[in-house]
Amino acid sequence: SSPWFFLGFPTMDAVAETVQQLIEGMRQRSGFLCSEDSLEELSTAFMNSSLSAEAMEPTEYLKWLRCNVLEREVIIESPMMMGHMTTKLPSYMPDLGKLVTAMNLNLVKTETAKVTSLLEREAIAVLHKEIFHQD
Repeated sequence: SSPWFFLGFPTMDAVAETVQQLIEGMRQRSGFLCSEDSLEELSTAFMNSSLSAEAMEPTEYLKWLRCNVLEREVIIESPMMMGHMTTKLPSYMPDLGKLVTAMNLNLVKTETAKVTSLLEREAIAVLHKEIFHQD
C-alpha cells in the first residue's frame, strides 16, 4: 500500500502521462497562437501575488496550467511561428530533462553529486576559457 503522504495524489506515471497529453495537445493545434487575448487582458488575468492556504494536487495544477496558460501561450514549435531570437529545442531535450530531474543532483557538495560536481567545474572552466581567452 502507499505511504500516507501519497494518499489522494496521483502516481508519477499519471502525472507524466498527463504532461505528455498536454504536450501532444499543443503540437496538434493549428497556427501558432492559442489565444487572441491581448497582452493587457493577459496581464489582468495574472495579477495574483498571494499564495493559497490550500495545496493544489498535481492533477488540479495541470488542469489549471492547461486552461490558464497553455491554451493562451504562443506555440514556438509551430512551423508557422517565426519567433524572434527563439529556437525549437531538439526533440530529445524533454527526455534528457527527465533524466536530469530523476538524478535529483545537489551540485553544492561532492557528497551528493560526486561526478557531476566535477563535470560542472569542467564546464565552467571551458566557459571561462572561452570568455576570458585564458587557460
